[in-house]
Amino acid sequence: MKREAEEKFSEKEINDFINMGRILAGKPVHYLLMEVIKECANLKKGNRVEINAECDRICKKLKKTCPYDYCGFTQCEFDNIDYKLNITLSIVDKDYRTDIAIPDEKYINDLVKQYGLLKEMAHAYLVQFINDNKTLFERLSAFCGSMDLSKLTVPEDNPTTMYFDKDISKRIGIFAYYVDSNGNPLRKK
Repeated sequence: MKREAEEKFSEKEINDFINMGRILAGKPVHYLLMEVIKECANLKKGNRVEINAECDRICKKLKKTCPYDYCGFTQCEFDNIDYKLNITLSIVDKDYRTDIAIPDEKYINDLVKQYGLLKEMAHAYLVQFINDNKTLFERLSAFCGSMDLSKLTVPEDNPTTMYFDKDISKRIGIFAYYVDSNGNPLRKK
């Protein structure tokens, strides 16, 4: 994959894309992996002290390798309106549904484009994380048994979420919120 990218893009463009992925998707991917590890620990049979200790060690390593302790966002702007829509990735419950109203249907394509970018960033970041942390990823995979942690699945019935396993209670979801011209979140009155 990297070789194909090097044929089309400069090294700076590739590094900028990788860094953008870290900012937009690093924290949610790491935190979803931690949630998965915790659920796997709860399902494991055996010595609870050893299982919980290994879970804690893995989660500490995941937190340590998390590139940022914040998550970036993309943004939709609207003509003649002084607020904007920030769109970010977040850890959400399995049943979460993204519900956002936009001022006009003409903005739907931009909104879908922003959703698509964030999902692509999450997938790309996961691949980068696996390549950069092979030993840790092998440990994660061994701890979770048959669960495939190498890819995020986007369900057809809720395409604004992603998961490693459909039975796990947490997912990465698209979270959208409006901000004023100063970037402050708008609150309902």
